[in-house]
Amino acid sequence: MPVAQVIGASLAALNGDDVVCVPGLGDLAPLEELRAAELGIRAAANRSQRPSRRS
Repeated sequence: MPVAQVIGASLAALNGDDVVCVPGLGDLAPLEELRAAELGIRAAANRSQRPSRRS
């Protein structure tokens, strides 16, 4: 991918509020897997930070 295309793709992604930009990535499945993994990590961290309710 030529430099000009990489720059154009990166700027277009930033304009669209994308956080991750991988110019030339044809299959978006790895990004979706990354997003799902990050959500799982955050959910687990939130569960571990809740105070336990023991009586």
